[in-house]
Amino acid sequence: MKLIFLISFRNLIRQKRRNIQLGIAIAFGIVILTIANAFSKGITDNLLNRLIVFTSGHMKISMIESGRVMNPIIRDRAYVLKTIKSTVTGISNIEEDLGAFGRMIGNGKGDYVFLAGVKLNDEFKSYFRALEGSYENYDKGACNPVIISEQKAKYLNVKIGDQVRMRFDNVNGQKQTAIFTVKVIIKSQNIFMDYAVFTPFKNLKQLMGYKKFETAALKIILDDPRTAAEKADLLHKALEPDKACIWSKTDKYSNNLLLVPFIKGVSLNAAGSLIKMPADTEWDSDTKGAVISSVLADKLKLGVGDRIKFKYKQRYFSGLHHADVKISAIALFNKKISPDTVFVSNESFFRIYNYFLPEDKVRLEDYIQADHKDPVWDMIASEWHLLKRTRNTDDFAKKFKDLMRDKKYQPSMDIATMYETASEIIKMEYVFNLVTFLAASVIFFIIMIGVLNSLRMTVRERTREIGTVRSIGMRRSDVKKVFMMETFLLTVLSWLAGLIISLIVMKLLTLIHFSYDNPLNMLMVDRRLYFVPTLWSVFRNLIIVFAFSMATAFFPSSKAASLKPSEALRHTT
Repeated sequence: MKLIFLISFRNLIRQKRRNIQLGIAIAFGIVILTIANAFSKGITDNLLNRLIVFTSGHMKISMIESGRVMNPIIRDRAYVLKTIKSTVTGISNIEEDLGAFGRMIGNGKGDYVFLAGVKLNDEFKSYFRALEGSYENYDKGACNPVIISEQKAKYLNVKIGDQVRMRFDNVNGQKQTAIFTVKVIIKSQNIFMDYAVFTPFKNLKQLMGYKKFETAALKIILDDPRTAAEKADLLHKALEPDKACIWSKTDKYSNNLLLVPFIKGVSLNAAGSLIKMPADTEWDSDTKGAVISSVLADKLKLGVGDRIKFKYKQRYFSGLHHADVKISAIALFNKKISPDTVFVSNESFFRIYNYFLPEDKVRLEDYIQADHKDPVWDMIASEWHLLKRTRNTDDFAKKFKDLMRDKKYQPSMDIATMYETASEIIKMEYVFNLVTFLAASVIFFIIMIGVLNSLRMTVRERTREIGTVRSIGMRRSDVKKVFMMETFLLTVLSWLAGLIISLIVMKLLTLIHFSYDNPLNMLMVDRRLYFVPTLWSVFRNLIIVFAFSMATAFFPSSKAASLKPSEALRHTT
């Protein structure tokens, strides 16, 4: 093998012009492939791992109350986090997604911005480079410090130390006005990020009216973003809610009361034979108040129009929560339903339940012993309404439009992925990757066709040489090995040269600074082309070129090696 290597290397040096031309062609193909792959990977990294991560995450869990889709709220953050961690694998990070949309007023100018709450980390600092001010202790000694982009600062006519005012809706639907101090001006990475203004998470959470155990929404960052839809389906099943209820006590009554809500828009008259409403009484869950049994009404000496008072332990507050609801109707309950059950309208129940989550849970089966096929079970509302999974942006948008119109107090939970919340970005990433791949492939194969013809001509022109070495004793297999080794050495050297050249070219391209209004800014980082060469793509290109070159040389060299020495010596080109 050493002798074959030396002969092959000598032949490469001996035929300099042809081999240099072949090497340049192969190296050029490697340059095209490497740059195209790195640019394609850069698009994916920038869109999937940067832009989507900061905007919506790979997966997002939110809960909506009263149709306020701009102000989601998860009342029991700990429970949802626990379910996520026990269900979803391959999680890189879970972030609380807190933000508010409103108008910010600077020095004589105003603009609409998205105010995002952030917890500063190394990734944020590296992604948003500080141009003015410093991240160190930026949240000390200032009233609601904010981090603002260079372009937005210019538009609002503000600089470090200036104050800006913003008006936005808090989580309760009330108007909130706050004053912020500009502490850091950053270099945004793309045009989308210019609309975001950042402030400490704890400050914004307080301004928005969230309690410590609550959060707006949860963003899940995955190790492999492509598995988002599959894992969202698993989480959707795990977050299936139980029926809502409040286990409570009332004064001057030894038994416990169980308050249960009805689904919005459902008539209690449809509860079958279990509940018999008074004649000419139509009661549904939109009617504010509650329906109690005649037995309970007699024991508590209450009538229609009176208020039934109750108290219960809270999940996140010490002490008991005291509340009451108006009695709207008194009905006869079947013996399968405990007379201590109180059926409450959807709005009346969730006005209490949402803000003061009960600590104790009970089995409804202990109070309602009817068969689960009975209509009454389908009429009782759950802790939250779990929205159906959607697969694209159109269905996702339609779902939220319907949710905005149906302003029910029962929370609605939604589990979405980047394929719904950021499908346009995903499509853009796919199109750019496809165009890049096709363009590079076409150029590469045009080059390799020329390489194929050159290699075939090389073997053909050296047929008499083959006859000479065969006549002095070289075996057929050795002849073939010499040509294959030459091709191998030429391919490896060309690949190495092409790789070095492509890295130099990519470095030079990243030095080009594009204008701010360039339409491709979303694909760039700091308004420069962004390349992410990977070790796998580099060696994959080597395998592709090596396989193509070796296959090209194999058949002509096999055919030439199979010739008899006498015939090969008589061959003329």
